[in-house]
Amino acid sequence: RKRKEIYPCMKSYSDLINWKNKNLDTKSIFFYLGVFLLPSAFSISIIFLLVSFLLVNLKTKNKYLSDPWNIPFLIVSLLMAISSIAHFLLISNPVGSQYNPQLSFIGLFNWLPFFWIFWKVQFFLRNEYQRKFFILILISGTFPVIITGLGQYFFNWTGPFDLLNGLIIWYQRPIINPAGLTGLFNNPNIAGSWLNIVFPFSIATIYENSNNKKNKFIASLFLISIGICIVLTNSRNAWVGLFLSLPFLIDLNVFYYLLPFLILFGIILAITVLPIFQGYIQDQFRFIIPDKLWMEFTKQGFESMDISRIGIWSYAINFIFQSPLFGFGGAAFPIMLEIQSDLWKGHPHNLFLEVAISYGIPSALIIFTTILTVLILSFKKIYLEKFYKKDKSQNSYSYKKAWWTAFFILIISQSVDIQYFDGRISILFWILLAGLKNILTENKKLIADGY
Repeated sequence: RKRKEIYPCMKSYSDLINWKNKNLDTKSIFFYLGVFLLPSAFSISIIFLLVSFLLVNLKTKNKYLSDPWNIPFLIVSLLMAISSIAHFLLISNPVGSQYNPQLSFIGLFNWLPFFWIFWKVQFFLRNEYQRKFFILILISGTFPVIITGLGQYFFNWTGPFDLLNGLIIWYQRPIINPAGLTGLFNNPNIAGSWLNIVFPFSIATIYENSNNKKNKFIASLFLISIGICIVLTNSRNAWVGLFLSLPFLIDLNVFYYLLPFLILFGIILAITVLPIFQGYIQDQFRFIIPDKLWMEFTKQGFESMDISRIGIWSYAINFIFQSPLFGFGGAAFPIMLEIQSDLWKGHPHNLFLEVAISYGIPSALIIFTTILTVLILSFKKIYLEKFYKKDKSQNSYSYKKAWWTAFFILIISQSVDIQYFDGRISILFWILLAGLKNILTENKKLIADGY
């Protein structure tokens, strides 16, 4: 039986709230509660999300193989399982007795459950209303990150703070120079990654509320807060993500308003770090601007590094070609690096290299070829087809651009660092990918038959 899904035009947040009142059921409530609590109460969030996915599993009749996008991840699951068995039973691991092959099986939990989540979460992201409501919940859940992060940076809030009679406990590490804001996360890079994901959605909400001055002011205030927190993380990765996202998000007329601020920032940065300005003026700027900010653009910010990114990647590539088919198992890289260089790094600072080292080149190629295919095809649909279709509303277009940009920046950040192994980031990673996949297949029979 052929079903068609109708996507009514949503003009404002009031339309969104009206839709919410009519369409929220038990499994959706559990899902949105899980998303809201994801950054601030991870263990509770996992329970809500798991329940919502299980309810979807019970209430829907969709088959895993009915969606061709699931097939690559099924193949990867089998390859990873075979690799783990090989590490445990068959292959003499050159890492030696220092490596526990059980870690290879444990490492599967970073991937196999998320392939299932990618499938099930699509139920909650099927249309414009669902995706926009997800964005609204995600933004709302980020408020604790902003408040605690600013309190940590400016007022030395470290906690622990407990809520609901100790059910939720927040602890923030003290900021020690040159570290930056971490908020509810345990690392500035992870905090910056989360904020970079939310930043594009914040810009989309400003477009959404362009005709409502009150809501636009609130959305603008939130956007500014996000931007400030990203800067205060003192994470070069987060800073690059912030500026890299702008060309994909803003219209040309908006860029004209931002251009003076960008020029001013460039001038201040140049005066602060360039040798030509050495003297009284530069000293005054460095006195005003926190050391942890301007030092990131000077040699002083790299003096504490024991090995460069390129050096780490060189070791990683060498390890990969020692066992290209099966890899060496999850968490093998830091042990192998320490044996060869007396240095310890928890990962190779590139997610593709991490998968290839752990489970082999075939697994890494299939995962990232599939992800990049979704990214490229959705870019074509969102950015290029807009110029040939006049029936797309500006608000809808802005949210789709924000969704694509958020995932794009997340992928780029995984190429020079790995925040994926923080459970909150990995869950959001697969939710965003699922949303892009649904945007790509929107209005097609595939979605109707799937759910």
